[in-house]
Amino acid sequence: MKSAPRKPSAIFAIPLLIGMALIAGLILGLTGEGARDALAWALAGLAPMTLFFGLLRRSPKRSPNCS
Repeated sequence: MKSAPRKPSAIFAIPLLIGMALIAGLILGLTGEGARDALAWALAGLAPMTLFFGLLRRSPKRSPNCS
């Protein structure tokens, strides 16, 4: 049984939120001091951390020639 195709809004929702967090973090980093800097680091670090954890969850592909 085939699964229903996803709507484009469902496909791009998470990357869009990550991109918006990154932009907000960069703007906060340029305009703020103190606690705003900490929030800027957290928001700007969300994108690379998401990629890192996504790569960790990925299962390694096995070659058909490996025994």
